[in-house]
Amino acid sequence: MSEPVSVAIVILAAGSSSRMGRPKQNLVFRGKTLLQTTIDAACGAVGMIAKAGISASVLVVLGANEEAVRANNDFGNCDAIVNTRWAEGMSSSICCALSHLANSSRNYCAALFTVADLAHIDAAHFVKLMDVYVASDASVVCSAYVDKSELGTTVLGVPALFRRPLFAELMALAGDVGAKRIIAKYSNSLVSVEIESASFDIDTEADFSKLIGV
Repeated sequence: MSEPVSVAIVILAAGSSSRMGRPKQNLVFRGKTLLQTTIDAACGAVGMIAKAGISASVLVVLGANEEAVRANNDFGNCDAIVNTRWAEGMSSSICCALSHLANSSRNYCAALFTVADLAHIDAAHFVKLMDVYVASDASVVCSAYVDKSELGTTVLGVPALFRRPLFAELMALAGDVGAKRIIAKYSNSLVSVEIESASFDIDTEADFSKLIGV
């Protein structure tokens, strides 16, 4: 019997929120923190794709403000690890996550990366990406949305899923860059899924005020 498809949903939540001035992981919207919204969506997706024979788990990468973030969120059955090199930028969290997966007893076929400040993300969005992953042979399955600052410009970004052969390239990233660099490299061979909710992330107090309608 072939080994079941196994995917890790990785939530990158190690940043210091320097532009915000307070941990944006803990900002509350509709009764939940932004990070809790993402955790719940990821865990919900795990249950939904299990029916399709896909085994998945959720990994949360913490870093700056770890104690405050832990105190305000329920991680449930998620693995929560700490990136001690969080100050080096998002690439260090990607590397931290993939190193953790490499040392796991599970043989992960792919990793789906997302961030902790997408207030409108839900389980169905993650499931869409994984459905395309199963149905195609694309190395990258990413989200597509209209740039909130440059209307008419389509952005390819996270949430995005990468097959195992790309893990080494992701781990080679350096500095404050994320997976978009790899997405751009494979732009001619990837598959994108329209997920407009991925267009609105929270970087500043103005972003959060817009979110809550202030």
